[in-house]
Amino acid sequence: LRDGILVNRPDIDMISLQEDWSTVESDEGNYSWMNFNMNLQTVANSSPDRGALLRIQTMGGAAGLLNGGNTPDWVFTDMGVDWTKPDMATPGVTYSWLDTDGVTRCIPVFWQPTFLAKNKRLIAMAGANLATLTYGATLKVFVVSFANAITEDWNVPNCVNCVPSQVDLWLNPPTGNPPGA
Repeated sequence: LRDGILVNRPDIDMISLQEDWSTVESDEGNYSWMNFNMNLQTVANSSPDRGALLRIQTMGGAAGLLNGGNTPDWVFTDMGVDWTKPDMATPGVTYSWLDTDGVTRCIPVFWQPTFLAKNKRLIAMAGANLATLTYGATLKVFVVSFANAITEDWNVPNCVNCVPSQVDLWLNPPTGNPPGA
């Protein structure tokens, strides 16, 4: 953005600004909005009619693993999970599967209480930051991913040919047979 590559093109109505949760809040409670704020101001200064889409990616598993997740490692630690072992699911807390790219992924169960509380706080803190900006009117859309395993689309693993199916594993209770998410 700062190089003017996108902001000066008249055929672009909105610019998408994206950060990973693990970058915005690498340590619990310590937020870094500098990149978002700087880029949002650049968009606001380039054209008063141009809008911005602010996206915070929260999916993909632990950020500290080589498979490139976006959830901060400390979230897994606070859930009582060893984030360094992506192939070890904890029923009711995390869910693991072998992705189509051959990588084992482990993500928080979307409705896990600790994960939800941390995610809600992230959203509240993003809103508090945006409320302080004089150029915040540039923001047209704010997105935080929720039920997303890897991408920002609603992406819930589902191997229909698996026995049991992954949907069954998501819907079974943690104490079920087999244990579910």
